[in-house]
Amino acid sequence: MKSISTRLLNLVKEIKLALWKEFKEYSRYPLWFISDMIALPMWLLFFMLPAMLFVPEEELANGFFYRNFYWGWIFLVLIYTSLRVVGMSIRREQINGTLELLFSTNANRVVLFIGRAGPLLLDVLITSAYTAVVFHTAFHVTLTPIKPVLTLYSLAMLVIITIGFSTLYGAAILKFKEPAILTNLLQIALIFLTGAFFPIENLGILSYVSLAIPLTYAVDLARHAALGTPSLIDERLEVLLVFFLALMILSLSYAVLKFLENENKRKGTLAFY
Repeated sequence: MKSISTRLLNLVKEIKLALWKEFKEYSRYPLWFISDMIALPMWLLFFMLPAMLFVPEEELANGFFYRNFYWGWIFLVLIYTSLRVVGMSIRREQINGTLELLFSTNANRVVLFIGRAGPLLLDVLITSAYTAVVFHTAFHVTLTPIKPVLTLYSLAMLVIITIGFSTLYGAAILKFKEPAILTNLLQIALIFLTGAFFPIENLGILSYVSLAIPLTYAVDLARHAALGTPSLIDERLEVLLVFFLALMILSLSYAVLKFLENENKRKGTLAFY
């Protein structure tokens, strides 16, 4: 029986190898990297500049609009990229015809695809940094979070919870084979309902739906830490809540993915798409 320390060491090694594989593959496509660096801030400005026409002058003057939009964009990009980690990796391997080969190994199913998070999150980190410089230069606003440590914690929990949703998406791929519409609906719904750009109280009756989504609490805690907006519940309670929600969604999503993998193996449909 392996000790816990040995298991953790093996898990770390698996993650390291998965990350190394993805970075090596990603480095072969420099134009892909450059296009991501350019496209993400352009999307931000595309939506923000027209919105400025309808914002009261005082909100532009005190800088809250810019800070709110910037951090909302960070949440959006993190959710979007994290959703691609497991689900889109499974889809890619499925189309390439290598999914059955990968799933014939005894590797941890989530770790098998989680290496994709490395390049994607590096994109987000670099893009966020230079976009912050552009914002500070163009609009003379400071984007430093009010509570930096709590912001980092809540963003980490946000990524983990979203990777859990990404794993559920990967399970849906194994089940339905052609879930393209699910991808778009999931991305749009999560951004809208979790209050990435505005408090969920503004959603009216839909706010009750938002409260049932685990990601809402991670986004709310991140908004509270970065912008100083009121949190849905007591800060200390929300810190614990998002941690347990992250564990819950990862455990649930892994169980569903494993179940559908076994179901596909039993029917011989794992490699179909």
